[in-house]
Amino acid sequence: MGLIRILLIALSVWLLYRLIRHYLGGGQGPRRAKAGHAPREPNATPAIEELVQDPQCQTYLPKNEAVRARIDGRDVFFCCEKCRDQYLIARGAKK
Repeated sequence: MGLIRILLIALSVWLLYRLIRHYLGGGQGPRRAKAGHAPREPNATPAIEELVQDPQCQTYLPKNEAVRARIDGRDVFFCCEKCRDQYLIARGAKK
């Protein structure tokens, strides 16, 4: 009976601690922004980035991170300069 009583008291203390922490501190520890990232507003919706596919290696990546090349009057996006160069060599095109 003594062990059960100790466990119930410990559980009660823990629940009380969690309730107090939730109401006073928001229930979350301090947030640190990752390097190079500005802190987001709590209710801000995440930006949706357009994905493009590299025609050489078939990798999908965000458009703003892609290497862009203008080929035959249209923009083509690559994951890296190596894929862009291989694609251009295969097509017999210039950079």
